[in-house]
Amino acid sequence: MIDVVTQMMEEPKGVLLLSTGSKVAIARAASKAASRRDLILHGSDCTENVPTRHFVDRFTCFDTSSEESWIEKLKSYCLENSISLVIPTRHADLDALANQKSSLAKEGICVAVSDTQTISVCLDKLATSTFFADLSVPSPQTGLVEEAQNGVIDLQHPLFVKPRFGSAGRGIKEIESKQDLWEYPSDWIAQEKAVGLEYTINVYVSKKGKCVCAIPHQRILTDGSESVQARTERIPVLINWAERIVEGLPGAWGPLNIQCFYDRQKDSPQFIEINARLGGGFPLAQAAKGEFIEWLLQEAFEESELTRFDDWTDQLLMMKYREAIFDPVD
Repeated sequence: MIDVVTQMMEEPKGVLLLSTGSKVAIARAASKAASRRDLILHGSDCTENVPTRHFVDRFTCFDTSSEESWIEKLKSYCLENSISLVIPTRHADLDALANQKSSLAKEGICVAVSDTQTISVCLDKLATSTFFADLSVPSPQTGLVEEAQNGVIDLQHPLFVKPRFGSAGRGIKEIESKQDLWEYPSDWIAQEKAVGLEYTINVYVSKKGKCVCAIPHQRILTDGSESVQARTERIPVLINWAERIVEGLPGAWGPLNIQCFYDRQKDSPQFIEINARLGGGFPLAQAAKGEFIEWLLQEAFEESELTRFDDWTDQLLMMKYREAIFDPVD
């Protein structure tokens, strides 16, 4: 009888969404998946003034992942609240989480992040370019600005220059001549301009490293590098390349998204970037029946073996709009 009472008094297992910010669509999808399993959904950010606080069961504040004590605070919070799964949503958190993935797993805390090798490939644009070349993935010629300045590599203009470890399109500039290269840091990336329309492929990779689902969408309109208008499109060459890319990544797991440009006339893509997390286009993939968070919870809590899913909705248009949440003072 004591064991039964103790079991009834135990804290229900939980799921933690990190750095939720204004990612309401992610919080809603996670809330549905958690409630199906009687799990408590936790959310976090570095401030309480985020709308996602209203879409989770419990909310807490953490320092940013650049703080030395961040991992220890995260671990303590997870242990105190019986959290078994941590889902990152922020680019800057991935490296720290990947490096601590094994140590957190020993505490019974599963982090939905790819292994360090894959995170290194995704965070470093030069490493991404090398990875594409090794897999013979079509991509624009890329090198360090210093190499382009000194003629070590011969790139065709116009070019894009960008920070080697940047994200969300920050710092990207288009330049028209070699002379313009000298205005930018030598350790930045120089990349030939890709031809075609801009696409994202949202992909889910199983724990066994297999591509479960790949959903391309055209980025019709963006705001701050995030899709605000987009449409799913079943393009076999993009799906096939996306599958090859993610299955070539060492220790990839969970939601990833791949950026490319696609020339319709030639049916030819050029891939430029891999993001190892839920991206801004996730709401469209979710609405198109790409149940990425549901699949994460199936693998983490039920140890389910996922099968390939291709029955997603083609030609689904997403149009985001701004909505306000009002939080009165107590």
